[in-house]
Amino acid sequence: MATKEGKEGKAAALPKKRNYRRRTPKQNSGEQPAKQARGRAKTVTRAAAFSAAQSRSNHKQEVRRTPVRIIPLGGLNEIGKNMTVFECSNDMFILDCGLAFPDGDMPGVDIVIPDFTYVEANRDKVRGIVLTHGHEDHIGGLAYLLKKINVPVYGTKLTLGLVKGKLEEHGLANSVLLPVILEAYGTAAHKKLARLARLTGISDSDLDAVAAGEFIRHIRNMNLSMNIPETLDGIRNEDIPKLARYADKEANPLYPVPVLWGPSKLEQMYHLVQEVNENDRNRNSEHPGKAA
Repeated sequence: MATKEGKEGKAAALPKKRNYRRRTPKQNSGEQPAKQARGRAKTVTRAAAFSAAQSRSNHKQEVRRTPVRIIPLGGLNEIGKNMTVFECSNDMFILDCGLAFPDGDMPGVDIVIPDFTYVEANRDKVRGIVLTHGHEDHIGGLAYLLKKINVPVYGTKLTLGLVKGKLEEHGLANSVLLPVILEAYGTAAHKKLARLARLTGISDSDLDAVAAGEFIRHIRNMNLSMNIPETLDGIRNEDIPKLARYADKEANPLYPVPVLWGPSKLEQMYHLVQEVNENDRNRNSEHPGKAA
């Protein structure tokens, strides 16, 4: 008995084993799917918000990373002919447009200007030309570029004043020469000029020679109304061969031309519009064989 009681007492002294199994609370069978659905909806919403934020971030980065292209068309590793194009997306602006003087290995070349091919091909993108200063190596080629594209020009008051003088020289010479050259073409230009005169209402004559003459007179009258002289001041005899070479390279005023002229014929045109001063008249009277 004692032994049995001792065993029972010993067993009673041991602690009871506890059940550590995790109890799952009882839930209503209808609530569980609803909570899971809400959890999935929140996850989808967070993912969508993250995706949208990432898309906005990528878009901002793309805008910031739009490349700027710097294209030197002249003045790089050379003296003169400075011209640089800055291009970003669909916008371009040009920094300077100068000229250079020829080297010894360029016989017959008077000036060197940049190649405008790329600018002409992208003329719709060009927003303007910025001039840094008025030296020839920065503005000397501008008059030739503006004959090909029509864009604003920006610069200081002094620089723009120098440019204005150069542009007036180019435009003035062409305006003075135009009626003289059209008249010198003679009968070769009558048909084309007569057609222009009839289309513009300047003449209603059926005779080409009459209509062409009225067209040329109309141009002369326009020049007079704009105070454009009939002669060019400051042309020296020694300058005329060089001017004729320039004109031969650029083109004749009437295009397509009815007659192709060389520099010698163009020299005659410059002599026709040359304003002769008193000293030149005296020299020419002493040397009657020399053209005035």
